[in-house]
Amino acid sequence: MSVKTQNFYGHFISPPFFADQLFGDLTPSSKDCLKSICRQKCFRKNDTVFAAGDLPECIYILNSGQARLTVNNGINNVTDLRLVKPDEVLGINEVLANSFCHINVETVTPCVFECFCRDDFLRLLNNEPEICYRLLTSLGADLQRNYRRFSESRF
Repeated sequence: MSVKTQNFYGHFISPPFFADQLFGDLTPSSKDCLKSICRQKCFRKNDTVFAAGDLPECIYILNSGQARLTVNNGINNVTDLRLVKPDEVLGINEVLANSFCHINVETVTPCVFECFCRDDFLRLLNNEPEICYRLLTSLGADLQRNYRRFSESRF
């Protein structure tokens, strides 16, 4: 991807969230509640985890393997944005907003993801104020970063 294209898409793609950032150092009871709704999903090489236009079913955390973020930039054109980092949380904004995905996540190698079903995760947030608070704090910081990036950008 050219630097110009990367800079263009970089304005619209938030920096990644990591599971440790959101769920690290939770109390034992909150950790147990989180573990109780966690499932593992395995994907083969070149599988689509989710695609632009999909309504998200789960929040995904990359446990092992390599995956990449891509964006559709025209008819039959896909642009690679970056590789997904280990422990990265994917789809959380879309799950919370119940909005369509704007990017694609595709596996480069076989991958294992930890997954949290949307309905289970929303119930967890309702019942676990510690997890809800951490998530709101992280999302608020992300919103501030994106506002600064947008206000400093020149289109």
